[in-house]
Amino acid sequence: MKFNIKSKSFNSNILSSYMENLLLIFRMKPHVKISGIATLPTKIKKFTVNRSPHIDNKSRDQFEIRTYSMILMIIGDFNEVFSSLTKTITPQGVNVGINVSGNSSKNYIRTNGIN
Repeated sequence: MKFNIKSKSFNSNILSSYMENLLLIFRMKPHVKISGIATLPTKIKKFTVNRSPHIDNKSRDQFEIRTYSMILMIIGDFNEVFSSLTKTITPQGVNVGINVSGNSSKNYIRTNGIN
């Protein structure tokens, strides 16, 4: 079966360390093939807010939210891979989505922070 593990986070350091940890876990298993970590494009949302609604309309603050995404593709036995995935501890602020494709396609979503 083929597993696509897609993770999102606002912090790129936590996300990359989590994905490297997953990569090390599955490299030790002999019957599992890994395609490696692929970095997806960063989504940036920008917001502009007036500092003072009454006096100075030209005075504004700008904010942005960056969402980092990575994907890991794994091919292996369902019981071996899925049990390892459920036992791993997801760090705070990382959203993990698991897409399983094989005989029947199913989506398993495990969240820990981001919607």
